[in-house]
Amino acid sequence: MEGMHNILGEITVAILSGIMLINFVSSFTLKERRHRLFLLCILAILSTTLLNISTIHQIEHYSPENFVIATTITTLYFILLVSPPVMFVFYSYDFVSLNKKHKMPVSIALHIPYAFYVIIVLLNLKNGWLFHYDSVEGYVRGCLKNITYIITGIYTFLCVVIAFQNKRVLSRKIVFVFISYPVLSFGIVLIQFFFPHLEMTGTAAMAPLLLTYLTIQADFLDYDLTTGLMTEQHLANLINKTKSVSVVIISIENYHSIYETLGYNETNYLLFKIAQKISGVFPKTSYHISSDRFAVTGENMEKMRESILKISSEIQSLKTDNNKMFHIETRSVGISVPGNAKNYNNAMELVSEMLSNAQKTKEKHDMKFLLCDEVYEEKVRRNNMIQDILERELNVDSKMYQIYYQPIYSIEKEKFIYSEALSRLLDTEIGTIPPDEFIAVAESKGLIEKLGNVAFEKICRFISENKETVKAVSVNFSVNQLSNPMIVENVLETIKRYGIKPENIIMEITESIFIEDFEIIKERMVRLAEAGIVFYLDDFGTGYSNFANVVDLPFTTIKIDRSMVLSMENKEESRRLITSLISAFKQNGLKILMEGVENLEQDKMVREAGADLIQGFLYKRPLSEKDCMELFKNNI
Repeated sequence: MEGMHNILGEITVAILSGIMLINFVSSFTLKERRHRLFLLCILAILSTTLLNISTIHQIEHYSPENFVIATTITTLYFILLVSPPVMFVFYSYDFVSLNKKHKMPVSIALHIPYAFYVIIVLLNLKNGWLFHYDSVEGYVRGCLKNITYIITGIYTFLCVVIAFQNKRVLSRKIVFVFISYPVLSFGIVLIQFFFPHLEMTGTAAMAPLLLTYLTIQADFLDYDLTTGLMTEQHLANLINKTKSVSVVIISIENYHSIYETLGYNETNYLLFKIAQKISGVFPKTSYHISSDRFAVTGENMEKMRESILKISSEIQSLKTDNNKMFHIETRSVGISVPGNAKNYNNAMELVSEMLSNAQKTKEKHDMKFLLCDEVYEEKVRRNNMIQDILERELNVDSKMYQIYYQPIYSIEKEKFIYSEALSRLLDTEIGTIPPDEFIAVAESKGLIEKLGNVAFEKICRFISENKETVKAVSVNFSVNQLSNPMIVENVLETIKRYGIKPENIIMEITESIFIEDFEIIKERMVRLAEAGIVFYLDDFGTGYSNFANVVDLPFTTIKIDRSMVLSMENKEESRRLITSLISAFKQNGLKILMEGVENLEQDKMVREAGADLIQGFLYKRPLSEKDCMELFKNNI
């Protein structure tokens, strides 16, 4: 019979692991495998500890009548006894491994020692290798009683090996915790080995797991686990709290190409290698702020510029984990806070504007380092002012946000038959704002759908007030609007509210609908067409459409973009090709509208190509509501 056992530590561990379990489940999403494995670690500790307490109770109060219950509980305890280190090894491997193709064979190999141990535990029921209950002596240990220490030692060793082999992809904190876990655990196991009545089974697992939990959660706050660099939140806090700091943002210009070519694992490996290069020069002031952007801080911008250009040169041709060469394009932006920006968000707006402008401007294509200046600051300030104006003026009664109408000429009827609605932002506190400018701001600030909805309201009101004269207006609808699940109901409700007919509305859809969610948008277009809405394909020739998609959607008319008109004017080959394309569309019952016609030569050319409708400055420029009404009243 065993002596009395001290189970105070086990009770404490059971309470702590229960609290940790509740906290972990309520604080983290369990969709990630890593989190599910950590949850299993906690469950293993809680289950083992409770079973240990139950086993001790059976040992201290054993009677032959309880033989089956005592044997069952103790057997379950032994099965789960080494599960905490086993689960932690699986957690460690999943946490650090970037090579997912090796995970299955490695996982199978990691199961082998534990599977062998479980078999021994089950065989114990017959041969008593680990323990048995005697009617006289009670609980008796078997000849293989120390195998639990051996299995624990194996998984302890495996945990250390995994941490060392993958230290190149982990921050120093994480490497330390994965190594300290088995060391601390094994140390507590040794204490119990020499003092068997001091129950520390749960403590051996719980103490290092708690260390792991606290360290990793602290690391999550400050460090990006892919690169080992500090996070964007850390940088934002620094910039917002520091009186003066110079920041350089390093952007991977071809990140999406890298990701699509190499995939998740290889891309993460390259990000880690880039981070190593950056942190080698800026060991305490480097950050990973998004998938394709890094940042460093300092005091001397010129020295930072020299270092960053050197780093950019070194990372141009890094090798992947499979030893493949891949060209990496970078561009960097230097900015001072508060010199160029007031806070972190303001600084990032400036950076995004500068990078976007550099990509669009050919003369800046080779500029690898951009320094923020007054031009960019003014651009961001202006965009913020435009955003404020849009948020204020995007309403049906606004006098500044107006709809102008560009008439469309019918070759067959030899007159203007309807017009296209165009948004205008007039007479604001910063003057009249060009459509390209305020539409770009609306798109970047999440206002494009609201802009489209307000425009549609204004157009419906205009048609309603001039039913005798205005037969139809073509309205541009963005992908954002068509992506709204309630688009059909909203459009038809608005038409009904203004007392007009669906036939009064021509919806112009750009080619960008062919990029994603094609089937969903097609279904919504069909429902609107069945209600009476007419559809035009806008700006054909600028993007993503193909003949099969066009004829599969309820379009009645194809608008040929001005760029194709210019191409026809400049190249005979383009003229023949586009003329053939127009012929193919017309054979399928579609009409052709040529836009951007500005001179007589273009007019003659598009007529010969087979145009049915023409839109352009040669015929009419966009008109206000009043001027549009006068034109159509006199358009007999």
